[in-house]
Amino acid sequence: MPKKTTEDDPADAALTQLTDAWSRLRPADDLERRVAEDAEYGPVHLVRLVSALDVGARQTGGTLANVTEQLTATEAGGGALHHLLELLHHGGALAAIAAARDLDAPTRGRVLAVLRPYWQAPMRSLARPLETAPPRRGRAHWRS
Repeated sequence: MPKKTTEDDPADAALTQLTDAWSRLRPADDLERRVAEDAEYGPVHLVRLVSALDVGARQTGGTLANVTEQLTATEAGGGALHHLLELLHHGGALAAIAAARDLDAPTRGRVLAVLRPYWQAPMRSLARPLETAPPRRGRAHWRS
């Protein structure tokens, strides 16, 4: 019998729909609200998104912690994103999920709103014309 995949799990339907909307640059406010207001699975989905974005940032030499230090992220999420990220790094996913469960739905929604532009950044970049001007900052050219 084939193993059940994430796409088959009805609990993951909201997360799948949200990431699909984010990836297609479609309006996602209602989907974000649905995930944020889901007391059972919403906190799990939120931590999965935080983890996914942090892994992506780390694989490219950055960290999601840089986002949490920005004033807009701190104001929007009241430091909740930073707290979830710290718990994820030092306490693991279960600690982060427990903390996400303690957040009210509006705060979870604000954290999702902070995460959206970082999820969408590559897609938005692909939608723009390629910059042909040299980079503004001096960078060492790659040499073989």
